Amino acid sequence: MNKKSKSVKRRVLMQRRQKIQGKEIHCEFTSIWDTGASVTTPCLYNSNTGEVTPEVSKAEPPSGALLREYITMADGDELEVCPTCHEYVLKPVMNPDGDGNPTEDTECPNPDCEEFYEN
Repeated sequence: MNKKSKSVKRRVLMQRRQKIQGKEIHCEFTSIWDTGASVTTPCLYNSNTGEVTPEVSKAEPPSGALLREYITMADGDELEVCPTCHEYVLKPVMNPDGDGNPTEDTECPNPDCEEFYEN
């Protein structure tokens, strides 16, 4: 195998690996509490898997109940984080209602989460 062939093969393997791993995007993770407090930290979002990895805040966590968690992308879009596992962004899906008609819904892509929907 010549040098050019090795280079092309290496590039193809790297591209495949990136597709599997997804693109990690820098964003902000925000949690809102019933006391009115909010905490925002830097975060990495994997656009392929939906997993979010926020930096752990060094501040004392707010008291009270957690109301909402979301990530904010660089363009200002907010994506809701799963309220059950707190590790993945909810994705929009069409699920059947009681009569079998499709309805718009959200689900967690984490198969270990209770919010995960399997057809």
